[in-house]
Amino acid sequence: MMASGNAKIIGTGSYVPEIVVESAELEKKYGLRPNQIVEMTGVKSRHFANADQSSSDLALEAAKQAIAAAKIDPKEIDLIIFGSSIGDQAIPTTASRLQKKLGLKNTAAFDVNYTCLSFLLAMDIAKNYISIGKYKNILIAAAELTSKVINWREGESRFLLGDGAGSVVVSRADEGDKSAINSAYFKTDSTHDHLIHIEGYGNRNHPNKAGLEPETNMFYMNGSPVLKQAMRGMDDLIAGTMKYADFAKNEIDYLIPHQASIFGISGGARKVGIDMAKALMTLAECGNTAAASMPLTLDRFVRNGTIKRGDKLIFLGTAAGLSWGGLTIVY
Repeated sequence: MMASGNAKIIGTGSYVPEIVVESAELEKKYGLRPNQIVEMTGVKSRHFANADQSSSDLALEAAKQAIAAAKIDPKEIDLIIFGSSIGDQAIPTTASRLQKKLGLKNTAAFDVNYTCLSFLLAMDIAKNYISIGKYKNILIAAAELTSKVINWREGESRFLLGDGAGSVVVSRADEGDKSAINSAYFKTDSTHDHLIHIEGYGNRNHPNKAGLEPETNMFYMNGSPVLKQAMRGMDDLIAGTMKYADFAKNEIDYLIPHQASIFGISGGARKVGIDMAKALMTLAECGNTAAASMPLTLDRFVRNGTIKRGDKLIFLGTAAGLSWGGLTIVY
């Protein structure tokens, strides 16, 4: 077993499909006034996958970028973690399908599903594995094809969701390196699990079960109560996340929120006392890409030079469950 130590991100990547869906087009299609979707969600456009693309296809493109940025041989990766609400298929894991597409073998590969918080959970797992010396280089990829579960007949989510992928390579930091993944905090209040759900796809409502309506396999969200409950949990979320952070809240350089909606992001930032100028966003051009939204946003702002080594970041988000999650890193 190798020596233990801090874990750090050494490479990032992201990918969005080529099909662009403009909010202006949807406003015309659904008889809405100009800019109504932007005002309601903060989304100007988003990207949809082709009919033949799967989650692992999107993850592959983001993963290749992250591996290239990490400047390591792909064969040096010893664990692949895939995070998503819905993967390619029931079995095998999407992580194993991603491994095959990367041309790798003999690495461990597994999936995590904490819906929109899947990336943060994967990061916390990777950090703990590396800190005890179990693995050296861990590839995390999060991808969502929300376009395949949108219910176009109801809800604001049809104007919000988009497809995309984000990826990072996490490795052991050198001695004296200030870059580190440090604190993480997660909490679930299942009394509100009815507010966001897809009732199908599992063995409770199997796709072949007689009498199921098509909506059973579509995404459902009751937006107003979700936002209300999410805001109620923000004080606890920031306290839990910062409890073991290596820096104080007033030292945070940037907030990377789950790109849930403009009201969710602005309300959350205000509730936890973080200036919106520090909130990094891809919501307007990518929509809500669920589990992919935070790694996708991280990569965009690493690549444009906004995020630099030594910057102190906090990731915050909510998810179905109803769940809350946060993570701090020194990039």
